[in-house]
Amino acid sequence: MKKHPFEFVDLPAERSAQKPRQTGLTMMIDWGWDLDRMRNSLGLLGPYVDLVKIPIGMARLYEEDYLNAKFALFRENGIRSWIGGGFIERIFALEGSQVLPRMFAEVKRTGFDILEISDNYIPLTKQQRQQQIKMGIEAGLTVFSEVGSKHEKTDAKMLIAQAEEGFEAGAEMAVLEGAEFIENGVIKQDVLDELIQGMDMSRVIFELFGPWISGVEPSMIQDLTKVLIEQIGPDVNLANVMPDDIFHTEALRVGMGVVQPTVKRAQD
Repeated sequence: MKKHPFEFVDLPAERSAQKPRQTGLTMMIDWGWDLDRMRNSLGLLGPYVDLVKIPIGMARLYEEDYLNAKFALFRENGIRSWIGGGFIERIFALEGSQVLPRMFAEVKRTGFDILEISDNYIPLTKQQRQQQIKMGIEAGLTVFSEVGSKHEKTDAKMLIAQAEEGFEAGAEMAVLEGAEFIENGVIKQDVLDELIQGMDMSRVIFELFGPWISGVEPSMIQDLTKVLIEQIGPDVNLANVMPDDIFHTEALRVGMGVVQPTVKRAQD
């Protein structure tokens, strides 16, 4: 085991420190970092990243050898690769369900570990959602089912119901769309409370909203991260963490970030 400085300072036992983790997963979003930059960054960040998502349709723009080299780097660091659901939605919207078996076979052949089924843009019925999840599993992929929308606000009961539909079909995890947790710049605490009470948090990944959403400021992302860690614990599963925020997110998980104790211990 590698040595760390200040080892006499305890970290919370609730934090899963060693990979592969079952809970406390961190998904880093990769908006097209080049291989050298990713390799250098994972020298520091690798222990704190469990999943990397290639978002929307960006996988189409890579040369295959280059993408393979990225996946090899991820595997070396114990990181699973994840293809964004927006790409699947686009194919489904333009060409229908008949093209999905070919699409999912290509996702598998290319080397992705995780397929995301989502309906951010094209709403899915229960039957469509479950059919796509089952097709992904039949293709040999792990499937995560995203629930919620970037455009329409969904109440917590519906989000929970959609997550259960995914689990029934064989999805490993439910991914909660980050845009559902903010309204007019304010975190929707009532929605979070109901989700926390109504779902198994070990099977839920909370997406952080990001600067790609109009009106979102960096402080809002930090606020949501802190709220989730404070209310669910250091092993909350988090997605869409920007590469530059990975190290500080881990610091927040273990109480070494900007949130510090506010009660002073009595003097000995």
